[in-house]
Amino acid sequence: MKDVKGHANGIVVLRFNNPSQLNALTEQIGNVFERRISELKGDDSLRAVVLTGEGKGFSAGGDLDFLHNRAKASPSDNARIMRRFYERFLTIRQLPVPTIAAINGPAVGAGFAICFACDIRVASEEAKMGFNFVRIGIPPGMGSSYLVPSVVSRQVAARMLLTGDLITAKEAHAYGLVLSVHKKEEVLAEALKIAERIATASPLAVRETTKTLRMV
Repeated sequence: MKDVKGHANGIVVLRFNNPSQLNALTEQIGNVFERRISELKGDDSLRAVVLTGEGKGFSAGGDLDFLHNRAKASPSDNARIMRRFYERFLTIRQLPVPTIAAINGPAVGAGFAICFACDIRVASEEAKMGFNFVRIGIPPGMGSSYLVPSVVSRQVAARMLLTGDLITAKEAHAYGLVLSVHKKEEVLAEALKIAERIATASPLAVRETTKTLRMV
C-alpha cells in the first residue's frame, strides 16, 4: 500500500502499490491494508478516504500464485484461508467515514469487488471491469454476492456475477455500477472533489449517515 496522508480537510488517499502486476492483491498487501485501516479508524480528524491504484490499473484481483496454491489445499483449509484473505481488505467497511473508489484502470475479480466495499465509485473511461470468479472456478468472493446486489438491481448483479464478463466503463455506468466516468488523468481529481464536498459537511452527520447507508 502507498498512503498519501495530509490532504486538505482530513482526506486520505490510499493506493494499491504493486503496479508491475497491475496491483494484484496479496496476503502481504492485505496485512498492510488492514493495519492502515485500523490506524485510520481511530483518527477523529478523518473525513473521507479515497482508494485507487498506482500505475495503469486499479487492481487485477487476487494474486495468481496465491490462487494456484488454493488448488493444492483441502476444502476446509481453503475456506479458512480465503475468508481471512477477504477479511483483510473488507476492513475498509469498518471506517466510520465515506470511502470512494477511484478506478483508474482495470478492476477485476476481487479488485472490482473491493470497489463495492466502498461507498462511491468513479471510473476511468479506459477501465475494464468485471467479476471473473466463475471463470476461474470459484464462487464470487470479497463479499461481492452481497455487496453488488445492494448497489444495483438483482438482475444486473446476476448478469455480472454469473457470466464473469469484463465490461467497459461506459457499460458499468449504464448499469449503475459506477457513479461517473472520466478521462484517466481526471479520475482521482474527481474522487477528491467528492471527498472535499463531504469534508465540508457536518462530521457527525456524515458519519451517522454513512453508518445507516451501509445497513441497506
